[in-house]
Amino acid sequence: MRPVRFQFRLTHKVAAIGCVGRDRPAAVGVIYQYGTWSQDSARKVAEDARANLGRNERSMRMVWPTPAFAVASSTAPVADTDATTSERAC
Repeated sequence: MRPVRFQFRLTHKVAAIGCVGRDRPAAVGVIYQYGTWSQDSARKVAEDARANLGRNERSMRMVWPTPAFAVASSTAPVADTDATTSERAC
């Protein structure tokens, strides 16, 4: 009895090219989806960090309130400097 020998014919080659043509866009889609999942994960971490920062700032204000003199100095009116600059130019 003769051993069975597999022949790689033209139809097999065409089928292999067809599989590659079909699988390549699927691979690109999987890579794209993986990137989207990764970005969503990073955005979620950033969103949680911002939320925790806001909670942390509120709790820090309750523990250490801002002194009255710091608030008063930050809201003080600014002097008009246009007059002084025009006098210097003369």
